[in-house]
Amino acid sequence: MSTEDGKIAVFGYGSNSSTQLRARVQNPTLCTRPARVEGYERVFCMTSKGWGGGGVASIAPLRGATVLGSVALLTPREKEKLDAYEIGYRTETLTALVGSSNGEGDEQAMQVLVYVAGPAPTAASPAYTAPWVAEPKEQYLVAIHVHLREHWGRTREKLDELELKIWRCLPDGELECMREWIHPGVSSLSLEAVIVEINGRKDEPWVMPSTIQEVIVMLAQIGICDTGQLSEASAPLPVSQWKQGTLNTRLEEAGLEPFSNDSIDAVQGLQLHRVLAYGSLMSELENFHLLQGAECLDIMAFTRDTAFTMVTSDEPASSAGEYSYPFAIRAEHSRPDCTPTKIMGEVYGVDSAMLEDLDEFLGHPGRYCRQLVEVDEHMTRAWIYLLVAQDELEDVRVNPGGHFEEVKPTRGDWRRYKEMKGAKALYPETFGGGTRISKF
Repeated sequence: MSTEDGKIAVFGYGSNSSTQLRARVQNPTLCTRPARVEGYERVFCMTSKGWGGGGVASIAPLRGATVLGSVALLTPREKEKLDAYEIGYRTETLTALVGSSNGEGDEQAMQVLVYVAGPAPTAASPAYTAPWVAEPKEQYLVAIHVHLREHWGRTREKLDELELKIWRCLPDGELECMREWIHPGVSSLSLEAVIVEINGRKDEPWVMPSTIQEVIVMLAQIGICDTGQLSEASAPLPVSQWKQGTLNTRLEEAGLEPFSNDSIDAVQGLQLHRVLAYGSLMSELENFHLLQGAECLDIMAFTRDTAFTMVTSDEPASSAGEYSYPFAIRAEHSRPDCTPTKIMGEVYGVDSAMLEDLDEFLGHPGRYCRQLVEVDEHMTRAWIYLLVAQDELEDVRVNPGGHFEEVKPTRGDWRRYKEMKGAKALYPETFGGGTRISKF
């Protein structure tokens, strides 16, 4: 439990990622190592006002189970600071298998202190930990997820590998699995949970969970009340539109303190932005390489409104060969013989750097313009690139049946259209080289 230099080995399995621990014990250089405790399971119990009133984590014995987490070596003073956040928890000494900080070498057994919720079990009350009270809130589950991603070598493209089982401890000490939780992707999270994701990427982390509500209140004062609005406010702008208001500009104009560069960098690194890819950007098509590393959120999404037309610049128009591309156009800018339709495509979560790359590739805002549209019955907003170049729109309008052919009868479904024209391998078995596929 104590090392030769007097430090205390503490095993964490809940929200105490290295960034959260550094803020809580006020040690910006604190290092943690991956660790696991065999024969125990993570359970949820009690409630925490700071974590939205939901349940928080503890552990309890379960044959064959393993709790993943990390170990930090704390000074006695740092341990006292951490105790102030672990109200309602006792400490137990258990054996953890601890890995190296770089993930190389064998695990080593180490005696560690573990925080366990509630009083120690007795004959009259045999439960090892406090009882279930409420479901954990999403922001708390994300905090655990950030912790596990950090220490167990998972990437954003493999979020499914870190599903969390929601266990509870019954009064007789038995455990019951309530359900499983899988991270839905950053762009699908609540704003509270996104703030946790931001904190997990900061070099100078906020103190959690108290800062969550502070940031929520601050953002609400500039009209940002959900994740979609944060995405829109933090999306890259063309130079000509900078004065219209970046996130920090809006904060400053409201008389509020702007985010630090550290925080802005963390926001921009999140896959907050949803993009509806409907043509060559779709998986396995010609320009899909531009979305490599993006998170696939939906492989069959439709715009909610039938406010668009789709044409293709074929050479010749009837072949739709391997290198033809579709253009989505607002119906009012198209020609009269084109039928207004929905646009079908795939939705991807991308970070600000990838969104900027797409802007550059597609000539936003001159040739294509990135605009927000509602997607499916969920009324989720996503970016779509629409053709706006006046010379090309004029070509569409004055040359019916000529250089630009309407994509029909598939009504906005580019894959089906290409398939009808004899293109090959349009429906791969996997999308994005293993990226997660789920509905919103």
